[in-house]
Amino acid sequence: MSNLLKEWNRIAFGKGSRSLNESQGEDPGLAQLEDMGMYFAGSDTVVVGDLEDMSSKRFRNTYPCDDPMEQGPFHFQVSIEKDGTYRIYDYTSVIPDFVTDWPIQKNAGRQGTPFRTIEEVKQAIGQMVISYEEFMEVYDQAVDLGAITNEFYPYLAKRHPAIQKFKKH
Repeated sequence: MSNLLKEWNRIAFGKGSRSLNESQGEDPGLAQLEDMGMYFAGSDTVVVGDLEDMSSKRFRNTYPCDDPMEQGPFHFQVSIEKDGTYRIYDYTSVIPDFVTDWPIQKNAGRQGTPFRTIEEVKQAIGQMVISYEEFMEVYDQAVDLGAITNEFYPYLAKRHPAIQKFKKH
């Protein structure tokens, strides 16, 4: 779905997703994340990305999305704060129990997970993509094993006995 949002931004605002006034005051660190597939979200201080789009792997099943904004179940954002730190805000459906190393604090909520440099952010995003791929491999197996909540909203049933062997933590 984020590809649809990118296209809408391109049509509505011109190239990329610049704000209406075509501000060029974008943070240079955040601008580096565009090469990873992220895009400015109508602000010079926030970029949005989707792990599904960033991954080169494709999976047999699609994780359900119940987001009313239809951002997709694997989107996140990165911002630069007034104090110069970067923060990653995790809105993904990745369940850290099923991945080797999830670099973001799942309970960080509105505060996000802070990083000092853009290099640390890039490294964390790279690990998030790897973790997304691990999670989706488990999800594909969970669907095969019937370890999903139900057929209409087939979320991973993380307590289902058949998938306990896939837990990493």
